[in-house]
Amino acid sequence: MISKKRRILRKDFAYILNNSKRYNTDNLLLFIAPINSTAGREESRISFSVSKKVQPLASNRNRYRRWGYDTIKETIKQIKPGYYLFFSFKKTPKPTSFLSTSKGVKELLSLSGVLS
Repeated sequence: MISKKRRILRKDFAYILNNSKRYNTDNLLLFIAPINSTAGREESRISFSVSKKVQPLASNRNRYRRWGYDTIKETIKQIKPGYYLFFSFKKTPKPTSFLSTSKGVKELLSLSGVLS
């Protein structure tokens, strides 16, 4: 997991879903929205979501989330400040793996331009 100050707060999800730009890969969807802060450039906040439609078992949903956070830990220093990054897993016909998740997260980060 990442630190609590780097995670998206529950109250911010409505803002993100209404004011974001979307990017997608085969198994992931990324919503990016700027952080509206009057205190200057705040650190980017990150969150992963896995629906019950994607994985019915909670243990598998948690595994997918951990894979995402493990990948983010490698690249968190390169992410520009001032963004909400909300990753959502998509339902795919075949099960996803750590390698495909890691590749998808890195691809979305570079595609969206939030890596410095």
